[in-house]
Amino acid sequence: MTLSEIFDKNKDIVINTDIDGFLCGMILQKYYGCKVVGFSNSRETIWIKDGINDMNKPIYIDIYVANPKVICIDQHIIAFNREHHEEIVSYRTKLNPNLLRKRTFVGDMESDYFHKYPFGTVHYLIALMAKEGINIELPELTTPFQVPGQESGNDVVTINAGH
Repeated sequence: MTLSEIFDKNKDIVINTDIDGFLCGMILQKYYGCKVVGFSNSRETIWIKDGINDMNKPIYIDIYVANPKVICIDQHIIAFNREHHEEIVSYRTKLNPNLLRKRTFVGDMESDYFHKYPFGTVHYLIALMAKEGINIELPELTTPFQVPGQESGNDVVTINAGH
């Protein structure tokens, strides 16, 4: 299953509310025309846009969803052991470098938690996209822009996306 195959069928994504999730969302919007329809704090809350009636339909980015029918792309250790790994892989709905490399929470010296994928989901997406021949150009994060301050309606703060 390639990213193109996934996003040709469904462009609705739910992203994590950390920097990794936001960067993934930016890239997927730019290169695949995805639409962010929800956010998750990776714990107990998912915010879904009005009109999305089935929370299992969007593709979850930088978030693991255990439901076998839900497609998700992330880089977290999600399999406890080899048996659990095989079960998750059989769903064919989870893109995760730790699944590809057979990394689990417990295992032998080659496959345990300490040998997990060391980067973020955005790095994994960039690698998958490069494999599909897409040349990634990341947004300039140091360009300054002005936003209203919080003290009063008149003050302005200069900030950049990397801040």
